[in-house]
Amino acid sequence: MTYRAKVLNLTTGRRIRRSQAAGRVEQCISAWVEDRISIRDLSLSEVVAARSAQTCLSGPLARAEWRGVVYRPDERNEASHREEMLHMRDANTWFEQNSAKGNA
Repeated sequence: MTYRAKVLNLTTGRRIRRSQAAGRVEQCISAWVEDRISIRDLSLSEVVAARSAQTCLSGPLARAEWRGVVYRPDERNEASHREEMLHMRDANTWFEQNSAKGNA
C-alpha cells in the first residue's frame, strides 16, 4: 500500500486520506474496522466512551489543570488588574454620560 493510500469510511461510503482517517481515530470520531483500510464513524455513546478511555490513558492532569485549584495572582499582577478595572469603569461611565447627552 502506498503512503498516500485512501481509506474507506464505511459510514459515508467516501474515501479519505490515511492521515485524515488517523486523525479522526485519534480524535475519537471514528474507529478502524480493518487497520489502515477502512473506518466507521462512532455513535455518540461510543464517542463519549472512547474519549473517556482516552482521558484515563493520558495520565494525570498537569498541575495547572487540577480541579479545585484556584489561581491566586501575585501582588504585582493583582495591582495591574485592579488598575485595569478602574480604567474600564471610567470608560463605561464616560460612555454612559456621552451617550445620554446624544439621546437627549
